[in-house]
Amino acid sequence: LITPTGPGAATALEITDPESARAGRLSQRVTLAEPASLVEYGKRFTTATGVLFGDVSTGVILAALDYHSPSVDGDGVVADGGPKATHNEHRATLTLQPSEEWKIWTGASGKMMSQLEFARFLEENRPDIVRPTGADLIEIARDFHAVRSADFRQIVRTDSDNERLEFTDQTTAGATQGGKMVEVPTEFIISIPVYFGEPAVELVARFRWAQEGTGLKLGVKLDRTEHVRQAEFRRILTDVAERTGFPAYFGKLG
Repeated sequence: LITPTGPGAATALEITDPESARAGRLSQRVTLAEPASLVEYGKRFTTATGVLFGDVSTGVILAALDYHSPSVDGDGVVADGGPKATHNEHRATLTLQPSEEWKIWTGASGKMMSQLEFARFLEENRPDIVRPTGADLIEIARDFHAVRSADFRQIVRTDSDNERLEFTDQTTAGATQGGKMVEVPTEFIISIPVYFGEPAVELVARFRWAQEGTGLKLGVKLDRTEHVRQAEFRRILTDVAERTGFPAYFGKLG
């Protein structure tokens, strides 16, 4: 510490080594893979000033375990001396990972496929379909296999609010050999987890079609996926806050 003592004069005093000043201060950055680990880590290193920040846009939950002390306590009583700053160097970060099912279905949402591709997609992902049952949609998929070489003619809305796709077979001379029909629901329900390791939630998958020449492109469009994802993020953040006892805020540091 350099202290001026007069014109052109000063005294030098050796004080604490800067590194030794950090002794006893916990400085750590931890990256965790699931909410349960964040809860357990928060409980292990719980403090009276720990807080959670949840960034819904990125799916990141940050636990600041040695955050600044508040100006009021839990009962609204003003703290003695007001808020107190800390080094805020102990943090645990959780980045929620989308489940494989979520990536598959959201990746297919709005994508138009050939009849054969669509049939295969239904077959490969039938465990996620709850209403109508996967078995029912497998029958529809098999029907699509049967008409994959036929010419699309029209779509008719039925009394049961399903859609009936009508096809015709053409001979090499151009004559009609007979018609085929495939009836599909206008929508069905899937049950998949949004994030890895989390419980499944239900989503509405709406049937989509587009005529391409004499053929047909088929697909699904998931309903309100971003609303569902944000609701799941809020649920997880709220659950972590309740289990750790830390207050939660929507936002991020910096």
